[in-house]
Amino acid sequence: MPICGAASSAPTRVWRARWPRPDDALPFLEVRDRMCESHAYVLRNGREEKVLDDVTLLKPEAGSIVLKNLFGDEVRIRGRVEEIRFMDHKIILKEEL
Repeated sequence: MPICGAASSAPTRVWRARWPRPDDALPFLEVRDRMCESHAYVLRNGREEKVLDDVTLLKPEAGSIVLKNLFGDEVRIRGRVEEIRFMDHKIILKEEL
């Protein structure tokens, strides 16, 4: 069973995995009402501005970053990837003028 519900667009309700050894530090993992797609933000004037929801593709292209989402929307940002926070589903880009 995939953690992120990759086969469907419905959020994963609760997923638990038991690790092979019962003495592991993380005995289970829970994901509640979250999809795997990330949200993209651009740093402008020290603030994060959301540019695209449900990002499924991030592709660097000649000094810019191309983002696409589930619905086929595409955004091109001239800049670079500043940070990706996998646990927060957040992509932060730094715009270069």
